Amino acid sequence: MDELVRLGAGKELISEMREIYDGEWLVNPMECVARGAALAAAQIITPITTTHPFGYGTILGNNYYYSIIKPGSNMPIIERKTIIYRNPSLCRVSVSIVTKEGIERQPTFKYKGDYDLYIEPTGEEPEVVVTMEITKTRALVTTFTHKQTGQSVRFLELDKITFAELPLQEATPPESKGEKRSKDEIAGLPHWTRQQLERSVHVAQTVLDIAQGIPEVEEARTGVTASINRATVSNFSNPNQDCPFMLNRIQELLNALYGSGHLEEGEFRSNLRQLRDIETSR
Repeated sequence: MDELVRLGAGKELISEMREIYDGEWLVNPMECVARGAALAAAQIITPITTTHPFGYGTILGNNYYYSIIKPGSNMPIIERKTIIYRNPSLCRVSVSIVTKEGIERQPTFKYKGDYDLYIEPTGEEPEVVVTMEITKTRALVTTFTHKQTGQSVRFLELDKITFAELPLQEATPPESKGEKRSKDEIAGLPHWTRQQLERSVHVAQTVLDIAQGIPEVEEARTGVTASINRATVSNFSNPNQDCPFMLNRIQELLNALYGSGHLEEGEFRSNLRQLRDIETSR
């Protein structure tokens, strides 16, 4: 029944199957498969594949899965959810991407890594809008946007990445934002520094060298070039604005290189860790 729903079966057929299930009628699964295969081979029926079998979401709290795209959704799919981070001084927020697979009663959760959005602290708890899209080619496109400043980063084809399975449980989003700290207190906290911006430019130039002459990543490469120009024109005087902008553009270029097959997954992750090292160096 789960598979029929994913294939786009009509309500009448699902209702009929429910009656069979609830009535505990004897059904030979192999006969059902054989009949279906015969009908498909004769082109009497054609499976409808306008739905996506997997779901996508993130992790909240301790091992709780928060659904953003539900399994069996009709394609193309675009869903948005907002996540609130309780620390107003964050310069980087991290979002875990998880796939939900299998039947509803016994789902399997597969971890696809943590991805970052670099931001300028505003004195408020960061609210990040997570937009997930399943394209017609079944690729996962994910965008993180800082609601307060509009800073964003976009990742393509994260569906290609698969890590170990995770023992997660379904969860609903938290309702409380937690206690806010005053803007005066936030103002005294260190944000982005000139040294971090200079180091970001060095990393950006290294990644640009890797992307040299690759047409598939030209758009992302242009974004990194613009971020370097923006920093150097101001003589590195606006690290709070320029540093998160540059780090986000570098991530997009790395993702484009990985998605186009010009960067191995290990190299992709190693470069992302290097960007995190910049955020933690003060």
